[in-house]
Formats: sequence, structure tokens, C-alpha cells
Amino acid sequence: MEYVNLVYPNTLIYHTANERQCTTQVGAKLKRMGVLAGVSDYTIFASSSCGNYKMMMLEVKTEKGRVTLPQKEFAKRLPDWVCFKVAYGLDECIKTIREYIDGDI
Repeated sequence: MEYVNLVYPNTLIYHTANERQCTTQVGAKLKRMGVLAGVSDYTIFASSSCGNYKMMMLEVKTEKGRVTLPQKEFAKRLPDWVCFKVAYGLDECIKTIREYIDGDI
């Protein structure tokens, strides 16, 4: 977050906090409110060189992490115009964000 906000201040990025722990009752309430299992960690909106906007859903894993079934199912539901990427580790995460925002993805 700090990297994107510092290097790309005009880019909107936010984190989806799906990893929180809560009671069964609170979990059921959140699900009724629209919380969806498998949603990517970060949503990034950036403008392209021609003035259009683009959107990326970024799932961040540790170097040994694995994409879960709900995350795979979420990615399949995304429209074609949304870029979905998985990054393993901080360096790959920053590289993926840079390539996306700078237009290489």
C-alpha cells in the first residue's frame, strides 16, 4: 500500500479484509451484507496512457502460498476486462503492480 501510494499517488488501491476472524453470528451477518469468500487481497484502479481506466484484482501469497478453491472460483467469475494476477512474495507483488500500472500487463 505504501509503495503504490508513494510511487503512484493517482492510483486507487484498496485491500479487502477477508482474512479477519469473527464469531459465527458476525460471519453470517457479513455474508448477508455481501462479503464473498475468495475475493482478491487488492483491487487496483489505474488510468491508461489513452485516458481509459483499468482494473486489476491482485492476490498476494507468500513464496510457498497456494491459491485456494474459493479464490480460483472468484477469478473465474471476473469479467474479461478485469486483470487477475497472483503474486508470490513482496518483490513479485511490487513487480506485478508496476507492470500493470505502467502498461506492460
